[in-house]
Amino acid sequence: MECENCVVRLDSNYTYQILKGGVNAGQGKWDIGTAIDIPAYLLHIENGPGYVVPHSRKIIDYISRINCCIKGCETNIADGFSGGIVRIDSTRSHIGQPTIFIKRLKGDTIIYYPKYFDHPWIKDKISVGDQITKLEKTMNFRILKKNGDSAILNYEIPDCNACK
Repeated sequence: MECENCVVRLDSNYTYQILKGGVNAGQGKWDIGTAIDIPAYLLHIENGPGYVVPHSRKIIDYISRINCCIKGCETNIADGFSGGIVRIDSTRSHIGQPTIFIKRLKGDTIIYYPKYFDHPWIKDKISVGDQITKLEKTMNFRILKKNGDSAILNYEIPDCNACK
């Protein structure tokens, strides 16, 4: 498909649409990753149907930063919770980062995952069975390991407006 002025719209559910003149001309999946030899984040877009994206080099002229936070930056900062980690699920990843399931003291289970690109991830510091607390209106986490060790993780609050 020849398309010098197509738009690739990235949706928050990790799918994309190729829009030609405002009409959907193809779709696929996307993700964000890194490469060893490039000190930056890379946008990975699957090829999609062969008739839409033939096997040749593609050039994206520019990427708009509208909605680059995916969604919920302010909500993620405002949220607070406390409970035990009951599951870490890599199959339900968000921007390549696993989802964590936390059983709160009330007995309900919540899902916590990065909802924006520069969210600090704590996967190397947590495991199933640990207790985790996130303070409201901060990016501070307290972790009580199942072996009794504890950790406090203090991250800078990101500027959610920087990527709008």
